[in-house]
Amino acid sequence: ALNLNISGAEFNQTTAEASLSHDFLWPGGDHPVHLALTAGQNWSGRAVLGPHLRLDAATPLWRDGAGELRLAGSVERQWQPTSAVNSGSLALMAQRRLTSGDSLGGGIYLRQVNGTGYNQDYRDASAMLTYTLGQPVGPVALSGRLTAGLRDYDVYRLGFAQLTQGRHDRRLGLSVDMTLQNLSVWGYAPVLSLTGSQTQSNVNWFDSRQLGVSIGFESKF
Repeated sequence: ALNLNISGAEFNQTTAEASLSHDFLWPGGDHPVHLALTAGQNWSGRAVLGPHLRLDAATPLWRDGAGELRLAGSVERQWQPTSAVNSGSLALMAQRRLTSGDSLGGGIYLRQVNGTGYNQDYRDASAMLTYTLGQPVGPVALSGRLTAGLRDYDVYRLGFAQLTQGRHDRRLGLSVDMTLQNLSVWGYAPVLSLTGSQTQSNVNWFDSRQLGVSIGFESKF
């Protein structure tokens, strides 16, 4: 609003993707394996940002009738006008249905990103804990999610200055999802989500607090 030479279109982010996936069982076993190859194109503002190629894989390490432990990973290559970015991620996720009927879940996520441009090399680690009530409270089904994460840049530049200690961010978030089951239409129920998060960094520029409200729809098939 303060710069009349910039329009909202300058901040648009657009991605188009096409993917091919294959699901099969481990030879001699009953654990499924999911593989997916995805190619896409990205636009930033009114300019072409470049294509990307990604390979995803996932399989349960253990499971029974009440839950499972799942391992997932991906590798991706992005081609940008002035740089190339490689990334890899690994996730370990668990879900368990309790004797009370409630569900408890969690996950650990690791990501490494390396690029040829400024401020594109970093490591990211995060953990998530989820809890879903088995019985609704009145007409509302409740679930909550707590997340915490760290992001480290060994080398970081602000303008022409390079930070000797790099950049280190800590994130904490909490969200509550409320599904209005009695208002389900054609198998979809509205979901009201309240989210809050805080980021603290050794670079004050990146300290932030966010509070959000969103409305969506969840399949109840």
